[in-house]
Amino acid sequence: SAEYWVRHVRETVRFADGVQTLAGQGAVTYLELGPDGVLSGMGQECVPDAVFAPVLRTGREETASVMEGLAQIHVRGRSVDWAALLAPAGPRPVELPTYPFQREHFWLESSVSTAETAGTDAVDAEFWDAVEREDLPALTDTLAMTDESGAGESLAAVLPVLSSWRRRGRERATVDGWRYRVSWSPVSDGAGTLTGPWLLAVPAGMAADPWVSACADALTGRGVRPVRVELGADDTDREAVAERLREALAGSEATAVAGVLSLLALAEGRHDQYRSVPLGVALTLSLVQAVGDVGVAAPVWSVTRGAVAVSGSENVREVEQAAVWGLGRVAGLEVPERWGGLLDLPEVWDARVADRLVDVVSGRS
Repeated sequence: SAEYWVRHVRETVRFADGVQTLAGQGAVTYLELGPDGVLSGMGQECVPDAVFAPVLRTGREETASVMEGLAQIHVRGRSVDWAALLAPAGPRPVELPTYPFQREHFWLESSVSTAETAGTDAVDAEFWDAVEREDLPALTDTLAMTDESGAGESLAAVLPVLSSWRRRGRERATVDGWRYRVSWSPVSDGAGTLTGPWLLAVPAGMAADPWVSACADALTGRGVRPVRVELGADDTDREAVAERLREALAGSEATAVAGVLSLLALAEGRHDQYRSVPLGVALTLSLVQAVGDVGVAAPVWSVTRGAVAVSGSENVREVEQAAVWGLGRVAGLEVPERWGGLLDLPEVWDARVADRLVDVVSGRS
């Protein structure tokens, strides 16, 4: 009313009293509908334990700001009509993992040490404790040394270096204990056999790449007919990839495909929308999903180059391709029925590499 606005302008604004009244009535969550979060800041001072969520903030994108405000009240038990809010975007349900997340710890039990081992450990602990403290007199007594030949001066010179080495070793051992380690075991060469048509997924524009041609020739050399399908930056959606696969497999039954060899990890660039995701990872994920959508029951093998290091003399040259190995481990757990495995090619291609490629995807190695 007009009287309200006159009083609002001329008299004292009892904002704190109003917020305290709402709090007294049990209000613990407040959604501010305004151009900024000024009132939310003032209200937080009046009721520190309450939650104030502004839907608009100066200098921030409006849609993201509104969603953040609604999310704040949602996680605190307030009701939000998400169906009405997200309806214009046309959301679709997605499949969640079918296994429950378990939180049971399985700690490795340490072996029981013998009295002799315990005594040795005590002696070692006394020695290294003196080294780390750089306690020259205590170390001299521990070693029962005499200084007749200048041994004390020599020990004093090397003690700081030995202490630093011991400290670095303990820190490195602690960090190593936090990480998993991947070990590689050599396998014998075999003579794998391939049958039926194979689907060869290639990054767009790389059909003539020497590595792509070499992989295709390796399949052809074993009597396989590769069915090529090129996927690019516009094919990161599983429906789009599924349609491309149906076109490539037209004239032959999808169930007749004996295997899928993916070279999509070699794709360069990033996902158009999610810039932190390498294009090769996005394409590989869409391929694994689409293979199941079109009814191909054959295993999917993903090929990388320079993505892993087998020995200490090797270096990971393609970090973005290494992310495909992480995706592959998840795919092996989620869809084991259509996941074959991962292969990393060396820097130099030769006949032996071609044979090993075929041996692995055939299941021989």
